[in-house]
Amino acid sequence: MDDLIDSLIRDVESDYPTLDEGLEFAFFLRKQALESSDERAVFDSGETVYVKIVDDEGAEYIWDYTPSGGRCPSFYGRFCINSTIKMPKTLVTGANGFFAAHVIDQLIAEGHDVTGSVRSESKGQQILARHPEYKGHLDFVLVSDYTVSGTWDAAFHKTAFDYVIHTAAPLLDDPRNVDFDENFLAPSVKGHSASTYGKNVKAIAVTGSVNAITTGEDVATRVYNSQEWLPLSIEDARKDQNPYYSYCVAKAESEKAIWQYVKAEKPHYSVTVLLPALIFGPPIQPIFDLKKMNYSTDVFYSLFNGTYDVTPPTSFPSYIDARDLATAHIKSLTTPAVFNQRLVVGGLPYSSQLAVNALKNVHQLAGRLPKDNGEVTPVAQFGDVKEWNQKLNLQLRAPDQTFGDAARTVLELEKEFKA
Repeated sequence: MDDLIDSLIRDVESDYPTLDEGLEFAFFLRKQALESSDERAVFDSGETVYVKIVDDEGAEYIWDYTPSGGRCPSFYGRFCINSTIKMPKTLVTGANGFFAAHVIDQLIAEGHDVTGSVRSESKGQQILARHPEYKGHLDFVLVSDYTVSGTWDAAFHKTAFDYVIHTAAPLLDDPRNVDFDENFLAPSVKGHSASTYGKNVKAIAVTGSVNAITTGEDVATRVYNSQEWLPLSIEDARKDQNPYYSYCVAKAESEKAIWQYVKAEKPHYSVTVLLPALIFGPPIQPIFDLKKMNYSTDVFYSLFNGTYDVTPPTSFPSYIDARDLATAHIKSLTTPAVFNQRLVVGGLPYSSQLAVNALKNVHQLAGRLPKDNGEVTPVAQFGDVKEWNQKLNLQLRAPDQTFGDAARTVLELEKEFKA
């Protein structure tokens, strides 16, 4: 094995004799485990040596590969090293949420070091318990109250973030959220001030909502456009004290606060606000009660948990897969065409019956689905959604994928809770 490592070192030093100042090669031995348990581990007879680039603080860098017709060391196959790129550091707010879970999953898969904001240390540990593969790539910052001035300062002091994905928002399905100002407006607006300490931040992606444009009550008569706003005011929300209207107005007002800040302060980073409609997909966040997973999954689960004999009415006739929305957020960090823009994304047609029809292809659900309802669902019309989908090069999943994958994940959770 020493001979293999020595050979690797010679090849690396021969082909790449110098690195940027402060960087060095680190060589490792890896054996492939065939069987592993608490008592023993059995490895195959093959051993692999591999090389990483690290700095003097131990931070890992990744290769930037480019095809080359020239000679490459055998351990790089047909690619040669062109340059080194430090692994991005990204802050994700609301890390234990349904959608944030998909953002974190994709960021880590793409090589980001991720910090997630959580309200308590236990929330972070729950994420790592559900996804032990994240260890070493995900850490946490405690933010107990998003509305407190300077609440993010400590996080930016600790870590020089390259990107921020802001998914945290008041929960529509939390019965405690009944007061517009306290439960919806304050967390949404006051918590959006950019920290003066984020000097390395290049881009911020924010999870907005189509509810910043519409309550959905005008879906049959309106073509939605990314430049339009909700026709309800703060005064309307205060007067009605309706949780749904409060949620919609809070989404609109929080986004307006962002654009006011961008216009006034002209920050050094770009801001992109993405406006999805309903969000469905596999729930991969920590779950402890099938009766309360997250809002959209609870709505989806009601289609096959015995809640309905007949398929229920549709709440809003458009959706996006959570995984596609996560991809959109991540791409928006490095896609100049969407910098400092608000954009509707996804825009796929949805109805409760469409979801049920997709679930008919999941054989485990035979006998568990409600009867067809014969509903004629209006089509949500978006004037510019295709344009934004194309700029982000989104390849949207079909209903069978979204609802089929979500159902199979929930069915596995059913087994876990019964065990």
